[in-house]
Amino acid sequence: MQGFTLLEMMLVMFVLMVLVGAIAAIVRGTILLTDEMTQAQNKDSRLNAFAQLCERTFRGLPAQAMVRLRNTQAGNRYLYQLALVDAPSPLNAGGLAGDVTVFETEEAPDGYLRIFLRSMSAEQALAWENGETDVGVRLPLLENVAALDWAFYNPQSAAWEPLWNESYLLPLNAGVLEGLPPTPADNVEDPPASADTDAARRTLASNAASQLRAMQRGMRPGLVEMKIAVGADPPLRWVFWVPPLKAK
Repeated sequence: MQGFTLLEMMLVMFVLMVLVGAIAAIVRGTILLTDEMTQAQNKDSRLNAFAQLCERTFRGLPAQAMVRLRNTQAGNRYLYQLALVDAPSPLNAGGLAGDVTVFETEEAPDGYLRIFLRSMSAEQALAWENGETDVGVRLPLLENVAALDWAFYNPQSAAWEPLWNESYLLPLNAGVLEGLPPTPADNVEDPPASADTDAARRTLASNAASQLRAMQRGMRPGLVEMKIAVGADPPLRWVFWVPPLKAK
């Protein structure tokens, strides 16, 4: 019985090595494709979750909540601070009057943007307005953001605006209102004392305070537009409805 020659053994080993290499390449390619698909699904899920959070937040704005958008230029793009005053925070279900929720962006070391949600009390918001950055609770929402732009629909001008109530200061709580100039009701001459006069004065003062609070909250946009691009993907657009502002 004749055995295999050395050449035949080497040929068989060579064929086996080629087959093993081909199988390994297929397995490696399948794993990489699966990882890429998983990463893409996770990225889409986080982006959709962020958009749903924005939609719920805007749709659930209380009747007297204020919306303010400011930006700062960083190179050829803008960093935004979208503040919602007297609005319930996703991080604080209870909430108090004057609480502030901020969607803010910052530049990451890799050149992309990161989106954070900051939740603050009225006192913390006052310190934040004065330049303190380490206040409130800050939660990362989205990373690897290539571009983010906000726009607000003005019902009066029927136009989209890139900024909103940017000159208004935070917070809008009772302590801030107490430091404002007297309202017209405070300058009314004292009429003869009577129950009807006292009721009229209280009504006038209440109306004046209500108007003052409404003025301090600026205008409420009818719609909010968000354009966002994550990674190398093309930008996507969402439009959120905002309930109208009402004076209390």
